[in-house]
Amino acid sequence: MCSNVAEEVVTQSFDALALDSWYNVPGAQRFRRFQRFFRKGTEWSYSDDYSFMQSKHYNAVVGDVVRTFEPIASEVMATGLLQSFALQQAEHFRIDIEAYEVAVHQFRVAVAGEHAGSSTPEGVHQDGHEFVCIVHWDSHNITGGTSRVYDLDKKLIYSHALRGRTEALLLDDRMHFHDVSEVLSANGEKGWRDVFVFDWDLKEKE
Repeated sequence: MCSNVAEEVVTQSFDALALDSWYNVPGAQRFRRFQRFFRKGTEWSYSDDYSFMQSKHYNAVVGDVVRTFEPIASEVMATGLLQSFALQQAEHFRIDIEAYEVAVHQFRVAVAGEHAGSSTPEGVHQDGHEFVCIVHWDSHNITGGTSRVYDLDKKLIYSHALRGRTEALLLDDRMHFHDVSEVLSANGEKGWRDVFVFDWDLKEKE
């Protein structure tokens, strides 16, 4: 459970996300921040590398492009919520958390009028990681935004619109494809969908 104070800190932080200049969907906007961290023993370490790249094999839209994002706000990291989510995910995936690096993307997709926005303009895809987890934070005045999971033949096997706070979808990225349906304003006024996406990758051997 989230404390009321921590919850308010995280909620307000979505209003201060930086515009994602690599997102090019007419009539919609995506805002984003990014953080890498890992755990050793009882301590967390935080990377100061805010660059991110996927190959074209996984992202046909902006693959092979180094994208650099602003870090997730220090006050958000200080709540300990993202670290708590990571511990819960590692337990679910039954992995040794110390063997992995976690990259967290904080996203908002905003829409208005009759324009549709998508969290996944690359379409049905894999992310190129070991595991992925989408943690929903808030949806305001929208329809759509249904998370869809496919098998390796891209046959739809699961779909669900995440709406509850901290409701999560956990994926073995090596065994599944996924996407999110378009997001539309419910009444023409501004609407948005706020999520955290966790990417799990094995650390390079020292």
